Amino acid sequence: MDYKELYNREKNAIIYGQTVRFRIVKYIVLFIIFGLTYKWRGLNDTLFLLGILFVLGILVHFFFRWKSKGWTQSWWLYKHRQ
Repeated sequence: MDYKELYNREKNAIIYGQTVRFRIVKYIVLFIIFGLTYKWRGLNDTLFLLGILFVLGILVHFFFRWKSKGWTQSWWLYKHRQ
């Protein structure tokens, strides 16, 4: 597999991996959680939470990539499109 094919697979997963509605709801929920965390615990704890969720997001990305065999097969929530 060359770099261009890898790039196209990742781009396909980014574009079609989540619906627009799911993304909107996800970001609304995240902003509410961060806003409440900031109000309750302050900036340091909010940034700590952001860092933890960032690392978890990357781990979930690679887990889905592994289970979908490099975005070539459908698995659970990810539906492969040609």
